[in-house]
Amino acid sequence: MTIDTNINIKNMKNNRKYNFTRGWLSGFTQSDGSFTVVFDKRKTGLLIRPKPIFIITQHISELELFKKMQEHFGIGYITQNKSNQSVSFLVTSLSQIDKVLIPIFDEHPLSHGKFKSYLMFKRIVKKMLNKEHLKLEGLLEIIESSYFINKVTSLRTPESKEKLLDFLKDKHGTLLPLTGSDYISEIYEEMASFSPQPLSLDFVTGLIDGDGSFNISFQHKPTRRVRANFTVVQETSCRELLNELKTFFGCGNVYDLPSAASYQVNDIDTILNKIVPIFNKVILNTKKNQSYQTMVKVCEIIKAKGYESDENYIEIIELAYDQNKSGKNLRLSKDMFIQKISVADNALFCKSLKPQIQKRTISLMSHRLLSQIGPDQREASEMFTESKLNPYFISGFVDGEGSFYLGMSQNSKRSGG
Repeated sequence: MTIDTNINIKNMKNNRKYNFTRGWLSGFTQSDGSFTVVFDKRKTGLLIRPKPIFIITQHISELELFKKMQEHFGIGYITQNKSNQSVSFLVTSLSQIDKVLIPIFDEHPLSHGKFKSYLMFKRIVKKMLNKEHLKLEGLLEIIESSYFINKVTSLRTPESKEKLLDFLKDKHGTLLPLTGSDYISEIYEEMASFSPQPLSLDFVTGLIDGDGSFNISFQHKPTRRVRANFTVVQETSCRELLNELKTFFGCGNVYDLPSAASYQVNDIDTILNKIVPIFNKVILNTKKNQSYQTMVKVCEIIKAKGYESDENYIEIIELAYDQNKSGKNLRLSKDMFIQKISVADNALFCKSLKPQIQKRTISLMSHRLLSQIGPDQREASEMFTESKLNPYFISGFVDGEGSFYLGMSQNSKRSGG
């Protein structure tokens, strides 16, 4: 499949096609989904009622995707958080969890740490469907089990559990200790007996929609360089999944991070020969599909023409520089970045001129630069117009301020220019 060089992003947004499958939902959940149980205080009964919650969260830009996903699977509801610019798809109905979600995750299993959390969550749901949460012993077992869900990343602490138990003690007196830990050991036995199947394409697509990224980075000094990078990040408990992903694609490497692990492919030939043929078979449902197409187009340009010439280099910049949320989080705008390239090239040109015409050329360049930048950058640029500039000032200015680097990720705010 050849990437269309004239992609109309506006029309793409208005005519997006989604491919929701049960395997995709499992992969998407592996990345951005979670299972949790909250405890609501009541005025009757045991005074505490467990509430299992399945939730998937993404940036608010995926609101339309979530609406279509809810419509397709026919369950749950959607909430928006304007303060952190997020949208969430939640399922809290025991019936919907039991009749829709559990069959999906049993048929298309999650992996490693997320699989363990699901098994504990499923057990709690089944106990509630059997009304065991209405008995004190059953409620205590659910409370204990809930603290093993997402244990590595959960905000719950032993102190918060004790507060919950102290509340029950105040209402019901001394609590009987749980009889053994059979309910925990059964989960570990089920995990040990589980034989993971090879990753499916649908699962991998959902995984990439959640935790994948397609990046283009630029370096202008000391040498010009453009790099492409395909990355998937998982929490430490799911590191082995990244090794399975390496086997699935037949390439890449897995790296340990401070609190997670990442799978990376950063060789252009490998991306074109290994990654692209697989992803040409599917459609990414999130806006990462646009980032993917941009990355592939950049790789094709580099493979065919390179980026040594200014024309090819600027073509790549025009295509990929604003990939990260239209450049809103970049220190330099795309135009300013291109202008810096022009200044650097012009400085080298000035050094080749005879001394008597260097100052005149610098003056012309400075006026041209000031006419193309905004008022925020004029103060730093006015030094170009000083009459006593050293003929090699611009070259020195570029040497001091001419290191250009840009990293881009669909949902990252750490990008910069």
